[in-house]
Amino acid sequence: MNPFIKFSLCLLVFFQLYATSFAFEHENSEVHFLEYDPNVIQNNRFKKKPYFLLFAAQWCHWCHVFNEKTLTDEKVISYLNENFVNVFIDADINTSAYQKYKAKGVPFTVFLNPDTSEYYKYSGTLYAEPFLEVIQDVIQNVKQGKTVDGEKIFAFEYNPPTKFNKSTLDNMRNTYIKGVLDNFDTEEYGVGNGIKTILPETFLYLIKSTKGENRQDSVLWISETLKKAIEKIYDPVEGGFFRFAETGDWQVPHYEKMAGL
Repeated sequence: MNPFIKFSLCLLVFFQLYATSFAFEHENSEVHFLEYDPNVIQNNRFKKKPYFLLFAAQWCHWCHVFNEKTLTDEKVISYLNENFVNVFIDADINTSAYQKYKAKGVPFTVFLNPDTSEYYKYSGTLYAEPFLEVIQDVIQNVKQGKTVDGEKIFAFEYNPPTKFNKSTLDNMRNTYIKGVLDNFDTEEYGVGNGIKTILPETFLYLIKSTKGENRQDSVLWISETLKKAIEKIYDPVEGGFFRFAETGDWQVPHYEKMAGL
């Protein structure tokens, strides 16, 4: 056999064994972990439980700490097994899942509601006692239909009109404006608490269409958002704005440019 091919095959076997070794470690865990595959979450919706997704890797020191110090605690084990669908995700193997949930580092924890919508996520290790408090809070809020901030989740219902008239159009316009204004981040600015970006058409529409107090709020929030954007996602070297910031505090620019500004 060609020496180069032989060497390549050895490397392939080595990396496969290396990449999967941490996943095997969880086979002996008392936490009832499901191994991740693209259908595992949808296939377990019938359990009507929230999901605990754990991203980890063999080379990660704090993943081992979390496994050895937290996931061996009897109260944690019992609570997870009774109340959650627990899914282990090897970050080295399941890179698509890592990107899908916008994981940042390992260990990375994602909690999903029973309907598979995202509840909360964070990176890093918690020891047994604080982690137990976190998962207890998750269950309590999920059962009460609340967000991670303890706010009540209200189902959004929309009944499409059977015909259009001026009143219908006015109601649609007002509902849209209220929805945008209600979702401005009053601390970090921008719309929403997730990724942050500039929304030119939306911002121009607010300025043109709002009146009174709504107009004052629109001008203030848009101005502050643009200040943040210039500070955080404008490229002072090459010019132009990056598409968005990947965190709610504008700290991680997504390094692709926008041409629509």
